[in-house]
Amino acid sequence: MVEFGATPLLSPKDLHARGFDLIVYPVAAVLAQAHAIEKIYATLLEQGTTESRHDKLFPFADFNDLMGLSEHRRAQAAEDDPGD
Repeated sequence: MVEFGATPLLSPKDLHARGFDLIVYPVAAVLAQAHAIEKIYATLLEQGTTESRHDKLFPFADFNDLMGLSEHRRAQAAEDDPGD
């Protein structure tokens, strides 16, 4: 399914009834990202800061957790430790 494409968006139930067993939304996240990027940079341009939209931002510590930064650092430290 592609939002704003030529095919109407149908529910999984409707698509299954039409014979589809696998349904993907290949650009949904990209479209959401583009919208968010446009909004945050417009705010930055207009206000000189993003402070008024902090409620729309993923907290940096949470982002690091999502990306697995702690695990990456532990793995890197283990590789760099000559004692093992």
